[in-house]
Amino acid sequence: MNRVIHWFGQLRQDLGSREHKALSTFLRFIIVEKAIKSIVLFVLAFSIFPIFSAETVLLARQLARQSHLFSNARFVTSFIRFLNQTREQRLLLFSIFFLGWGLLELVEAVGIFKRRRWAEYLAVVTASLFIPIEIRTVAIRFTMEKLGFLVFNIILVYYFIHARHLFRFHR
Repeated sequence: MNRVIHWFGQLRQDLGSREHKALSTFLRFIIVEKAIKSIVLFVLAFSIFPIFSAETVLLARQLARQSHLFSNARFVTSFIRFLNQTREQRLLLFSIFFLGWGLLELVEAVGIFKRRRWAEYLAVVTASLFIPIEIRTVAIRFTMEKLGFLVFNIILVYYFIHARHLFRFHR
C-alpha cells in the first residue's frame, strides 16, 4: 500500500514540477509496460505466422489445457481454434498487424526513454484511440482487469497532456 501511495505522490510531484532531470517512476512504468507489450506482440505475431500444421495445433491445445500460466484457458482454446480455422492469407495479415503494433509500442518506449516530443504525442494518440474501445468493453462485460486498463490509459493521456512541457528541455 505504501508503494501505491508513493507512486501517486511521485505522479503528483511530476505533474507539478517544471523540470525533469531524471525519469520519473511513472515514466519508467510506461516504458516497461510498452516494452513488455511489444515483446508479447512480437511473440504473438511470429506464433500465428501461417506455418501451422495439425500437430502444432494439437500440441498447443494440450499445452493450453495442462498449463497453469493462462488465467483464462477457454480464451486460449478459442484462439487456437480460430487460428486452426483461419486461412493462411488471413493469418499472414494478423501476423503483420501484430508485428506493426509491436513495433509501434517499441518505438514509443524508446522515444519516451530518450524523451522525444514526438513520442509524447504518439503515446497520447495511441492511448486515446483505445479509450472508447475500453469504455465499451467495460460497459459490456465489467471486470476489474478491464477497468484497470481503462484507468491506466486515462491516467497516461492526462499525464502527457497536463505535463506537456515534460520533454521540452531534452530535444
